[in-house]
Amino acid sequence: MFCVRLFNFVNYVLLLLGLCILIVTYVLLRVFCFIVLFCVLFLCKHILYYCHRVSIQLQLNISYHIIYCAGPSGRAVLGVGLRPLAC
Repeated sequence: MFCVRLFNFVNYVLLLLGLCILIVTYVLLRVFCFIVLFCVLFLCKHILYYCHRVSIQLQLNISYHIIYCAGPSGRAVLGVGLRPLAC
């Protein structure tokens, strides 16, 4: 009778140990996924910031001119290009 109770106790302890290992593994997996997701989002944020900065710099460096001058009819003519329009 004692051996049966000891066997049942050992089985319950092993079951509890297996359950604890399963829970710890699940928690560690969730923490790992959270860290990976955070790193990916952090990297994407910096890439988008860099792209935004480069595009702003390119917009400042491009020498497009918007020129208003009076055409032959006296109306304003809009010219967009790399060189100013001859009025």
